[in-house]
Amino acid sequence: MTIAAQGSRLEAIPRPASALQRNINLLRELAVTQFKLKYTGSALGYIWSLVKPAMLFGIMYAVFSRLLRAGSNTPEFTVQLLFAIVLWTFFTESTQVAINSVVASANLIRKAHFPRWIIVVASIVTALITFLINASLIIIITVPIGHMHLGVRSLAAPLLLVELLMLVIGL
Repeated sequence: MTIAAQGSRLEAIPRPASALQRNINLLRELAVTQFKLKYTGSALGYIWSLVKPAMLFGIMYAVFSRLLRAGSNTPEFTVQLLFAIVLWTFFTESTQVAINSVVASANLIRKAHFPRWIIVVASIVTALITFLINASLIIIITVPIGHMHLGVRSLAAPLLLVELLMLVIGL
């Protein structure tokens, strides 16, 4: 805020927020709102986003581990498979939602003037929030029971996630 002298009293004149700050605030609000609306009115709510990958994991585990005997040489095959399914779910969900986000937000676009890319990125951030919650739950469950070992190579995971995020935004 700047202070302007007007006669004998001082008044605080608010500075307009920078365009980047306004866009980030709008992006955050849209992403949080979409996340809340995504599970509103469904019977299972957020639990569905956990059940869906878990059911896919069960089927894939039964087929690959039991029928085809894949991953028998890899000690943490089940955790790797579960993480791969959660990553794939993030990729498919974010690309599908991002593609349809501008059309789904047509009323908002007609009523307000703002950069259109914010709608697409907000949809991707919503899918990212779901992914981060699911990945955190996997880590919280598997590390204490000894099925996941976090080491130096684990430090590359955030960089790989940023790369996947850039790919999704680019698509």
